Amino acid sequence: MPMLTKQIVLIFSAVAFLACGLCPPWVCVYKVEGAYLEKDGGYGLIFAPPSPDSHVDKLPGWQGTGSTWSTKIDMSRLVVEWVCVCALTGLAWFFVAKSNRVDGT
Repeated sequence: MPMLTKQIVLIFSAVAFLACGLCPPWVCVYKVEGAYLEKDGGYGLIFAPPSPDSHVDKLPGWQGTGSTWSTKIDMSRLVVEWVCVCALTGLAWFFVAKSNRVDGT
């Protein structure tokens, strides 16, 4: 029976890890005349990143000609999410193993 609970912990953590990867945090990058600005782009599917046009309210007032917007994955936030999932998995694994030892099995 203890293996079943450990399998549930691993399956749940794998699903959470994949969900973080399939819907990662995005950053909208704005480049204009030598200036570089990043704004939070929210979360979106990896197959359909958020459009910078959907964040018009976050655009700076100094837009000029030759400005370009692009989106990229915010790797620092994604890594933090993955580390949290791994840490919670480790805690869950520890408590599942500890509760099984208390039962004497």
